[in-house]
This record gives sequence, C-alpha cells and structure tokens, in this order.
Amino acid sequence: MDEKAKISTGLNDRPRNETISQTGPGLPDDSSRPVAVDEAEVARARRSLEQASAGGSGVQSENVDSVPPGTPGSGENICRHCSGSGMIDGKPCPECGGTGKVTTPIGGA
Repeated sequence: MDEKAKISTGLNDRPRNETISQTGPGLPDDSSRPVAVDEAEVARARRSLEQASAGGSGVQSENVDSVPPGTPGSGENICRHCSGSGMIDGKPCPECGGTGKVTTPIGGA
C-alpha cells in the first residue's frame, strides 16, 4: 500500500502518515494572533475561580437542565450540586432545597 494513501476525500483530506495539530517535528506554527481579553474579563474570571476554591459555588447553577416539577417529559434526577446528599457544608443544598433531587428532562424532552 502506498505510504501517502489518503485517509479521506473530505475536508480532512491528508496522507495517512502526516502529523496533525503541530505534533510533528520542527517549529510549531504559532503565526495566529493571540486571543484578546480585556482586564474586566480577567478580573471576573479570577473572582469566579477564587469563589470556587474558597468553597463558594463559583457557578450559578450546577443543575443547568433542571425544569419545574410537573413539566411534561421530565422526571426526578440526582442533584449535581450536592451529589444527591441534600447537604453542603452541613446546610441544606440551595439547588435542591435539601431533597437531593431535581426535576430534569428525560430522553431529550
């Protein structure tokens, strides 16, 4: 078999023995522009990370897909914030109200 046989004819068309994503020998291709981030965004990210490391949630909600009880196509699920225990630091979980359960869509509903 030819060493340069193609592995695809689509957008990723390349020889089988070619490297990808700068994994091969030689100098990396760092010709792209750096990502521009303003100081306000850096400060916001820093505060969020500091809250998370200090025991705060840092994230608004870990049960991002929760829906109101009684929603058609939904059912009970374990709360991701407290891992189903209902307690965080000896207090009732603010996400599930201490039940350890949240209502979420089932099967892509």
